[in-house]
Amino acid sequence: MDSARPPVQNNGPSQDTAAKYLDLYLGLYKHHFELFLKGLALYLGIIGGTAAYVYRDGAATSARVPLSVFVIFVSLLAAGGCMVSLEWVSSMDRIITRLSTAVGLEPFPMRGARGIVMTVMLGAVVVLLLSSYNLWLGLRS
Repeated sequence: MDSARPPVQNNGPSQDTAAKYLDLYLGLYKHHFELFLKGLALYLGIIGGTAAYVYRDGAATSARVPLSVFVIFVSLLAAGGCMVSLEWVSSMDRIITRLSTAVGLEPFPMRGARGIVMTVMLGAVVVLLLSSYNLWLGLRS
């Protein structure tokens, strides 16, 4: 029987180890958030370029339907990416809060990142709805 063995206590990482992991996770968070912002810039560029083409003077109305479908698809991708990013920010928030507490620091605030991701997701949904309306108008004519 193993009753003679003392129970193993795990008090978490040492303060030095927690500080190293905290630095690692904050660097990872910064890198991923920069990638999110670059993806946002790409999305806005695609949407802006498509809108400039569709709504320019002399644009063919036959191009509105396929381009509306394209914008709907890109907006669905953006909204899905925002949902994944929101889950990732929440996960990082839990990890960084735990590590900050282990080091004796105030947790790093993730509220701003969460707010930006939710705002972008809302914007993508609005663009998706407007493009769906534009598609509906294009199919009616």
